[in-house]
Amino acid sequence: EKVKLLFEITDTGIGIDKKRQKEIFEDFVQANSTIAHQYGGTGLGLAITKKLIALQGGQINVESTPGKGSRFYFEMEFGFDKNSKAKNKTGEKIKSNTDNIKNIRVLLVEDIIANQKVATSYLNYWQAEVECAENGAEALNIFNKRDFDILIVDLFMPVMNGFDAIQKIRQLPKGKTIPIIALTASVETSIIETAVNCGANICLGKPLEAKILLETIQKLTGNKPLSNTPQPAPKKKVAKNKYTHIDLTRIEEASLGSKPFIKDMINLLKLEIPACIEACVYELQKKEYVRFSEQVHKLKNSLLMIGLDSLKEDLILLEENAKNGRQINNLPEIFARITEKWNLAADELNQL
Repeated sequence: EKVKLLFEITDTGIGIDKKRQKEIFEDFVQANSTIAHQYGGTGLGLAITKKLIALQGGQINVESTPGKGSRFYFEMEFGFDKNSKAKNKTGEKIKSNTDNIKNIRVLLVEDIIANQKVATSYLNYWQAEVECAENGAEALNIFNKRDFDILIVDLFMPVMNGFDAIQKIRQLPKGKTIPIIALTASVETSIIETAVNCGANICLGKPLEAKILLETIQKLTGNKPLSNTPQPAPKKKVAKNKYTHIDLTRIEEASLGSKPFIKDMINLLKLEIPACIEACVYELQKKEYVRFSEQVHKLKNSLLMIGLDSLKEDLILLEENAKNGRQINNLPEIFARITEKWNLAADELNQL
């Protein structure tokens, strides 16, 4: 059985001129030049939404009148089992658990050690069997020697990136049907589209969210969750943030209550972030902008890990502009804003 649903969002805001209504779905485009100054944002939200809906077979549309407001809408088809019930015969809710991915064999391909630790912490808790590779070439070597049930592959890595690794794995007899989850901290819609075109089943954003990762693994491996709301990890009370500049919530959640894990992650980031910043300075001085963007990509991951979310838009802008050769003269100014806030955060982090 299938059902078609209409989703729509309306507002009574400033509206969008008819000439700009198609352009607003493009990367880094906003309806007019004053929006970013007045309201913030990067001009990526609608572009990402359009691509995600398209990947599900839908199309987003807009109707808008300047000064009166806008209506965004799309239709999407869903399958459902009309005989399914939310409760069993006794009327008791089915208990949620993660036993259905126990012993699943996972190949995790990720070059950033902090990300490896976070993903492995969750996967180990769910009792999956995890093996790690630090780049695409290493992943191919391991994949040829051993069997896995699912691959989790970061897209931006040295030696061989995730795009090439996924393509090569799909060319192998045993790689044609294996589920592949691509990971990226990028917000460009073209990245998501390219990953899927290379053979990934789905592309998830970083930092990873445990619940989304679990549900995706269950769906792709055919191990359907026993509940619509599976619990990714035991509920651990995370202390209210007591710092001014940093926030360790993400690390504490990933630790699942393990104090040694938290200590290891903090020590790792104390070394990793200054090293990334030093590499950024070096590449920027040499005007090696593509290499600079690669270092910013790593830096972004680490700074978000310690809760510097206020820097997210600057980090995205810095990485994308450097990679695409846009507004090169503005790169030092943006980077200076980031390092200024990092210096304040570093004082707190180094006291731990």
